[in-house]
Amino acid sequence: MSMKESMESRIYDLMDWAEIEAVVYAEEDSPRRVLGPVALPDGVLIRAFFPGEENVSVKTASGDVVPMVLEDEAGYFAVMLDRKRIPDYTFVILHEDGTVSEYKDPYAFPCQITEKEEIRFQEGIWDRASEKMGAHLMNINGTEGVYFAVWAPNAIRVSVVGDFNLWDGRRLQMNRLQSGIFELFVPGIKAGSFYKFEIKAKAGLVYLKADPFAFRAQQLPEAASVITNTGYDWKDDEWMKRREEFDPSRSPLAVYECNIGTWMKREDGNPVRTAENREAEDGSGKAPDPEEETGVVQAPDRKGENGAEKALDLEEKTGAKRAEERKKGIGEASSVYREIAEDLVLYLKDMGYTHVEFLPVMEYPDDASMGYVTSGFFAPTSRYGTPADFKYLVDRLHQNGIGVLLDWVPGYFARGNDGLASFDGTCLYEHMDPKKGVCPYNNALIFNYGRGEVESFMKSSAMFWISEYHADGLRIPDLSGMLYLNYGRRDGEWIANMYGGNENLENIEFLRNLNNDIRANGYGAITIAEETTGYPAVTGNTEEEGLGFGLKWNNGCIDDYLKYIQLDPLFRGAHQDDLTFSMVYMYTEKFMLALSHNILENGRPLLRMMPGKDDSLKLANLRLTYAYLMMHPGKKLICQGQDFGQKSKMSASDGVDWSELENADQKNMRNFSRALLKFYREQPALYRLDEEPEGFEWISNLDWERNLLVFLRKTEKEEDTLLVVTNFSNVVYDNFMVGVPYAGKYKEIFNSDAAEFGGGGVINPRVKLSRAVEQDERKDSIKIKVPPLGVSVFRFTEAFERTAPDREEKKPERTSVKSAKAMKKGETEKTGETLKKAAVAKTEKTVKKVAAAASRKMVNRRKG
Repeated sequence: MSMKESMESRIYDLMDWAEIEAVVYAEEDSPRRVLGPVALPDGVLIRAFFPGEENVSVKTASGDVVPMVLEDEAGYFAVMLDRKRIPDYTFVILHEDGTVSEYKDPYAFPCQITEKEEIRFQEGIWDRASEKMGAHLMNINGTEGVYFAVWAPNAIRVSVVGDFNLWDGRRLQMNRLQSGIFELFVPGIKAGSFYKFEIKAKAGLVYLKADPFAFRAQQLPEAASVITNTGYDWKDDEWMKRREEFDPSRSPLAVYECNIGTWMKREDGNPVRTAENREAEDGSGKAPDPEEETGVVQAPDRKGENGAEKALDLEEKTGAKRAEERKKGIGEASSVYREIAEDLVLYLKDMGYTHVEFLPVMEYPDDASMGYVTSGFFAPTSRYGTPADFKYLVDRLHQNGIGVLLDWVPGYFARGNDGLASFDGTCLYEHMDPKKGVCPYNNALIFNYGRGEVESFMKSSAMFWISEYHADGLRIPDLSGMLYLNYGRRDGEWIANMYGGNENLENIEFLRNLNNDIRANGYGAITIAEETTGYPAVTGNTEEEGLGFGLKWNNGCIDDYLKYIQLDPLFRGAHQDDLTFSMVYMYTEKFMLALSHNILENGRPLLRMMPGKDDSLKLANLRLTYAYLMMHPGKKLICQGQDFGQKSKMSASDGVDWSELENADQKNMRNFSRALLKFYREQPALYRLDEEPEGFEWISNLDWERNLLVFLRKTEKEEDTLLVVTNFSNVVYDNFMVGVPYAGKYKEIFNSDAAEFGGGGVINPRVKLSRAVEQDERKDSIKIKVPPLGVSVFRFTEAFERTAPDREEKKPERTSVKSAKAMKKGETEKTGETLKKAAVAKTEKTVKKVAAAASRKMVNRRKG
């Protein structure tokens, strides 16, 4: 027997033909048992499977080339090397057409997921699973490639397929771990490659699924995942350091809600410019970056010819004048994220917002859903650019002092053959029973948080956006649907929990754990809840059975207010409690007042929801609405387009109509919103004690006949106190007496009816001096002019001490505001001393009178 025949005989005896058959028929879940290298006592056995090939050799690092033996005509090869250790080697394939290819052996590389990580994944506490799961560009033992890992415990076999292996599921069969994770390192794959997982279910069905952890996704109908380099050179270190110390409860929070896809559109209906446009214009194919060195966008110069301040004309930057240069529709090469970055930063800085909240940017299949039915929980939608493009947008906002909040939907996910639905042939991510697994109002599939792996998956998604994309917070919409098993369902359509109740105990536990994780490891990021049923302690401490959110939308206050404000002023009086009721429960949670896109009835903008026979009345009511809610306790949010009173419809496809800013009314409204936001940021009384009862005090809340509300906003400092007078009637009240907390001077510092905002100009230009006339159960009061459908805000500027009973005889002695309390105390003490002296003097006078009378009597007696 020749040496070759002897080697082939030895190899043949080592073959496990049952396992080889499983590889050949693509049913192998542990391919490392029959593929790759293995060190034996008499040499190193190397095995490989190349379907359809006939000539394969092994080339070692030393240059030796050893032909492999075709053990199975389907393409299974093996060779025995006369070595004691496994060498570094590659496969050399001579194809039928004469071409040659070389490949590193995927099965020669070890598993990268540790047993501890598997256990954490199963227990629902691996909140950094995205660091290993999915597809990661790696260098293992000096070899570049991609490490793939996917959870599919009920699959017979999982393969990674893509444009790098002819989409052939037989070629790269993955190795099963005890946890049900399949993993494999594939050398030589580059960023930008498309891939999916081919799954063979127990029923024999073979199908393709996108990667649940994909960092980038292709649009439908292909919906493939994309190998992505997630690296980015961030320039927001200063912001991130400040974020860790940020306390939202004692800071101004004015949020601009933005839909990236509709915030800025060209005349052809498509968002901003494409890369093709940019390349044609400047030859670069890149977004313009005028502040590339610092990343800081300078606030616009708003000085006119005479030095007076003028408004930023957004049309100059982003409207019709720029529309001519934006002619092409969005394509794969477009980058809306980069294109809107400069304009969005300019707008937000000019208006004075502290944060922007983006509608879901996570990949989604249906434009009509605006992203609220998600398919890719780790990938920013490729409609508007790449992951690096979105990071650029966030980076630019941070560099310019603007925080970024993201809408994130953990309650349910999109249906579809490519996504999470029936992922491994079973209901893996969702509940099996449709009474628990199907959302009744949008037909999406509900996550099963009873599985630790699902909990790890979604925790990892949240932490991924916070850490990888530097998101400053996540807003969770539709929280009620997560908290209650019967939410949106009729009797008989839901299943009670183990105690017979309607609370979804698994979801509640997930939310508490999620908020604890973000609080501990989120570097200052916050979570915001939208919950509409009055579930208790949404923002309460998790140690005290709360859910642990940082803020909660106060939908009750907004709903009551909108119901009230849409009434004609003549009929508002009987509904005064719709305004005042919010203060009854205001301090049960940490609230945000959100004028979001949710409240726009069928896309009808807020201006069209206001009462009034003409636009002037509607605008007055809108100014009143914004000013009142800005003075009301709670953080602030407003939807795009509403800050300038947009008239046209808002929807998933109809966004901001910047052309309306050519109208005087809309320009005035934008000026008003800008001034109001500036006022909010500059007045600590409007935000420092938002969550404490000491920050608010009623002066008058029972004047329903005149539709008036008067209250104070306060801080720990008396000099910060603001007196707010709101008039919900269309009547001017002249010489109106208002009770004030301190004796002194009061200056009007904001008035929503000012002419510069398009109002009637009913203002209080002069300082008001309080008088010792009791009003609203206060010892002192001022007389003011109250504008119709308006809000007037006064600041306590200077206290004084009364030292004479007649004010006209002696002018009041001025004192500092800081000594107001001491003055008040001293005034009381001096009043007591004065009364005491008066009593003594009166007594002495009486004694003298009595003595004189007695003396006269004695004289008379002597004369008699």
